[in-house]
Amino acid sequence: MRPWFTVVALLMCSTEINDGALILDLRNNSDFAAGNLHNSLQVDLTLEDGTGISAEGLAYQLGLVVLDPNNTIVIYSDTNQHALEAEDTLIKRGYFGVVYGGNYEELRDALF
Repeated sequence: MRPWFTVVALLMCSTEINDGALILDLRNNSDFAAGNLHNSLQVDLTLEDGTGISAEGLAYQLGLVVLDPNNTIVIYSDTNQHALEAEDTLIKRGYFGVVYGGNYEELRDALF
């Protein structure tokens, strides 16, 4: 991601989060336990035993609780791969308010 684009994206995330966006933390259990954004929901895409939820599984589960596909959903992860895969899948499934917030440290620093 280009540096100027990252700054703009993080500023957008800050506004969206302050407006009540759903915040999804896509990191593993130990990273989430070490620190997370207040009111974020953890969805571990890679579990130690090799199981986990796929991006398609995430989209399905999200559909059960997020009734309006235009609601803002901010996602962040420890790797671009997980977040970009989840973002792409959610957009393909009709969620138009998906905002990629970068990694945990970037988003935390932008908010606080």
